[in-house]
Amino acid sequence: QEAVVQMMGSVDTLAQMFNHFLDIHRIESGGLSVNLQTFELQSVFNELMRQYGLQAADKGLQLRMSVTDVQVHTDRVLLSRILGNLIGNAIAYTDKGVVWFGYRRSKQSIEVRDSGRGIALARQEVIFKDFFQVQKTPHTRAQGYGLGLSIVRRLVNLLHLDIGLRSELGRGSVFS
Repeated sequence: QEAVVQMMGSVDTLAQMFNHFLDIHRIESGGLSVNLQTFELQSVFNELMRQYGLQAADKGLQLRMSVTDVQVHTDRVLLSRILGNLIGNAIAYTDKGVVWFGYRRSKQSIEVRDSGRGIALARQEVIFKDFFQVQKTPHTRAQGYGLGLSIVRRLVNLLHLDIGLRSELGRGSVFS
């Protein structure tokens, strides 16, 4: 039974990695279509809360969002994928405290903040490269393949947006 569980885990891992490679191929080959539309950002935020709330709670974290009435004009599905990846990473790399996301009207940007470990300045650019992973600690479960943030960067570029990062070791990170 233990061998079957391990094999199933390996199959899941290969399937997830294959899907990441397909995503990268679709983006780079132009096979991923962009469907621009105007929609209420809050509807995406509500979906993300439902999608990631249990994952955060299972880890003992608080997942919070700000409420907004802003409308945006972009691809709803791709924006949701970008934010979902950032929120999922924030949860994965935060051991205690809060993960927050919301719209900052003063900066006209969406932010995902965490109270996690933070990212050293020297690594802040390299985290967007394929297969790069922040060093894991003994308390960290196996996480990702180092492709999520590279996909985020590709999607952000596809949507002609910018991605920002502010982080300090031991003080968390803010992606915008």
